Amino acid sequence: MGDEIMHELQIELDRLLGELAELDRNFGCRSDDSGNISLMILARRGTKTAIAEVRRQMAQIDRGSLESAPV
Repeated sequence: MGDEIMHELQIELDRLLGELAELDRNFGCRSDDSGNISLMILARRGTKTAIAEVRRQMAQIDRGSLESAPV
């Protein structure tokens, strides 16, 4: 069961890292509008928080202390 959860978390981590990369690519392109800048900063912050949570859950699985992880 831990392997399945770890696999799902890895898929989610890969998706989030791709999303963060896309936000980073688009950040420079949209720097002319302060409203867009604020939204991009919030989106990046939320994505980074989600990445940190997935990594935390993966670390708990590695330590054997997470029975099931919501993905």
